[in-house]
Amino acid sequence: MKLLIQLLILLQVNLSYSQIDIHSLKKQFFNSLNSSGNTDKLYNILLKENTDKKPILKAYLGGVLALKAKHNSNPYYKLLYLKQGMKLMDESIKIDENNVEIRFLRFSIGIKTPAMLGFSAHVVEDKNVIVKGLKNHKTIEQLGKSHVLFMVEDILRNGNCDNQEKIFLNKIKQQCK
Repeated sequence: MKLLIQLLILLQVNLSYSQIDIHSLKKQFFNSLNSSGNTDKLYNILLKENTDKKPILKAYLGGVLALKAKHNSNPYYKLLYLKQGMKLMDESIKIDENNVEIRFLRFSIGIKTPAMLGFSAHVVEDKNVIVKGLKNHKTIEQLGKSHVLFMVEDILRNGNCDNQEKIFLNKIKQQCK
């Protein structure tokens, strides 16, 4: 009986240890944007997680794979990592289709890849879901103002927004400053 209790305690400790903090994940992801070393560290962390149970973790793993593609000089591996990453993001969106953060990850990669690769097919749809989601103030609170500010600035810079979207996004931008 004592052994069973010890095993259960050990299992509980191991399960709680494997839970990744989403705020820490975001910070590590942004630190990886221009660092292949940080990208590899985050990739190894996410590989240890059960991303099938959390679509946001699966999407971030997809984003990290896209960063591995960005940091790799070999065209074969660039395309391989990008395909794997976009597949994970597509799977995440099938599970949680209105998640603004997942949509932004896919949007930001799709908008920066050449159209001929076929990864930018969902850019307009993703932008529309993001803009619609940002109309909900709870979304802004959940994501955090600095993260939303980053998203809004990226969409304004790259998202081919119409005038109404620009006005709305600039209002959100001011709220987040």
